[in-house]
Amino acid sequence: MGSIRLPSSAVDEETSTSGSVFQLVDDTTKMSEELPQCLRQFYDGRKDQTYPSKDLPHPPPWLNSRLFTRGQKFAQDHFYALAYSDIVSLIALFSLKDSLGPLIYTGNSSCVFSSFKRYVSTALRVLSWYEGDVFDPNSTAGKNILRVRNMHRLVVERLKATEPDVLAERTNIVRPLESLASVVRQDMNLVQGVDDEGHSVGTLPLNQWHSGITQFMFIGMVVTNPEKLGIVFYTEEDLEALVHLWAVLGYMIGIKDEYNLCIDGLSSFRERGKALRKACILPSLKNVDGQWEHMSRCMAQGTVAIYTPGFRSLYNTITRKGLSVAEKAEPNWIARVREKASLYHENFEYMK
Repeated sequence: MGSIRLPSSAVDEETSTSGSVFQLVDDTTKMSEELPQCLRQFYDGRKDQTYPSKDLPHPPPWLNSRLFTRGQKFAQDHFYALAYSDIVSLIALFSLKDSLGPLIYTGNSSCVFSSFKRYVSTALRVLSWYEGDVFDPNSTAGKNILRVRNMHRLVVERLKATEPDVLAERTNIVRPLESLASVVRQDMNLVQGVDDEGHSVGTLPLNQWHSGITQFMFIGMVVTNPEKLGIVFYTEEDLEALVHLWAVLGYMIGIKDEYNLCIDGLSSFRERGKALRKACILPSLKNVDGQWEHMSRCMAQGTVAIYTPGFRSLYNTITRKGLSVAEKAEPNWIARVREKASLYHENFEYMK
């Protein structure tokens, strides 16, 4: 792939990763034609492997300072709900195999302790964006924006430098923790009107599509179901402000305007979110495996001390919450979890 000319966005430096061991799916034109209109431009990000420069960009020309500040205030007021929804959304993100591979490769979240460190760090970094000046390179918020930009750059460079056979080995967990993935597949296959394969993406590491889908995961559940996350007192303008906040944050960490799912406001974000759920997320959840469950369990056990101290069943809880995007698919999951809980209590009684 040749160098890509950038529009006005936070990706100030043209950087292409031609020669990557990852290859893009061949039939991209057909796939784009099958997608809803609202997602076609976004899915072009699969072919755009541009990643951000080392410098902090200037504020975007479309910045609405009033909305941005209101979005920060809303995020501060509801930080726990936002942080918890981020964790739950990882259940869906991990089902996207080409998003999961780089996470396994880095080794920063494939065991309980590394997950704890990673997600505490992420929560604190995002909190700084909600509280500080992301446009000041000397502020904590600005420095954290730069850290994310540089981390993305370094991971892509490491992936490029890895031989294909080594890469295949390092993006695969040899003995994953697996006991409930098959139950999730059974339940997800009860959902009507969802393709078995869906619109899977190419496997270029950390392309603009990946950055955009990760951006969506940070606020998607809060925007679509605020009440389910305990956010009761809010207005449509609050949600509009939250979406604008993340449009700006996406821009600052290096998402180009044409792949920024938040840039066109609340109504467009909801439309795209609904389309993504059907075209991408639900089909991926129908095909989860041991790699998905291993990373999900490590994430849940690693974050239990942060979100629900002393609660042993966080994995079961967040997985059920994550599967709620399917709305009507939970019977086998509930039965199996109840069975495992019953066995646990029986063993506990025996040991007393």
